[in-house]
Amino acid sequence: MASATLILLWVHNEISYDDFHPNKDRIYQAWNRTTANGRTNYWQGTPRALGPALLKEYPGIANTARMDNRWFVTAVGEKKMSSHSLIIDPSFLSIFHFPLVRGNAATVLDNSSSIVITESFAKKLFGKDDPMARTIKVNEYNFVVPGILKDLPANKDINFEFLFGTGMGAGLILDGRLFSGTTDLAGEVGHLRLAEMGPVSFGKAGSFEGFCSGGGIAQLAQTKVRGILQMGGKVSFCKSIDDLPLLSAKLVAEAAYKGDEVALDIYRTCGRYLGRGLSLLIDILNPEIIILGSIFGRAKSLMEPYMKEVILQETLADSNAVCQIVPAALGEHIGDMAALTLAEMCNQTV
Repeated sequence: MASATLILLWVHNEISYDDFHPNKDRIYQAWNRTTANGRTNYWQGTPRALGPALLKEYPGIANTARMDNRWFVTAVGEKKMSSHSLIIDPSFLSIFHFPLVRGNAATVLDNSSSIVITESFAKKLFGKDDPMARTIKVNEYNFVVPGILKDLPANKDINFEFLFGTGMGAGLILDGRLFSGTTDLAGEVGHLRLAEMGPVSFGKAGSFEGFCSGGGIAQLAQTKVRGILQMGGKVSFCKSIDDLPLLSAKLVAEAAYKGDEVALDIYRTCGRYLGRGLSLLIDILNPEIIILGSIFGRAKSLMEPYMKEVILQETLADSNAVCQIVPAALGEHIGDMAALTLAEMCNQTV
């Protein structure tokens, strides 16, 4: 009897693997394959360009997320330990059901200096102290906690103690060298507050990152569309209030390129606040060039006219005249390079 009970428990554990993901029947993992000397081998590693390529070429794919398993040395004060992480795309939390007990799932991975930790890992590092907005050193680099993930059952395929994103980060190149600042947080311009109210990112309403990141644009869209729907209006890219959580920067951009006035207005707002943020940088730093990636690269024509209009109004004329603002030549691969560079920098300090 005891043996039968143990077998049943084991079987239940096996067949309930990853059951907490509501859409598990729609989630697939891409594997690599090669055949040599008549023998076929399979493995999980795939080229980083595969995710964006699949999303672009196959209409039936709703979203993709890339993951890179890494082990790092993490520290808070004198407490150090080896810890398991995933470097991921921001879309990860919209595909997999890893709920947050603290933080905003729409924006928690938008910042390149963010580290999202599990409840159990928070207790390991901070004990009973509140970990929100606290700094964790990963090898030799500092990251800040904007969110805490609920601990999940052990019978899951994806395991980790913390997550990295590759969101709105910035680098300052001074005299040909990267300026990192005293605690490696120089260039985190996304935290600048541009308005008293607005999209929330990293716990700050109206921040640069809130207005100009993918998650922030989704928040802008949700707020605007909710108001229209509640007043009895119609929106082409969102039929009902139940669909609000599905809004994304990509979905709004697609509607804007088709001429939807609501979507165009959302990107006008984003472009103007991008202009405000860049105006501050132009006046303070007097830079030769500002290189923009991510959202700007994908929606340049939607944002640039309004960005330039604000910059012309706000900046010192001489500083503006010598500053070029250009999209990143790496295009969609800039996030990949950021993640790879971060991993390589951290590995060099192990």
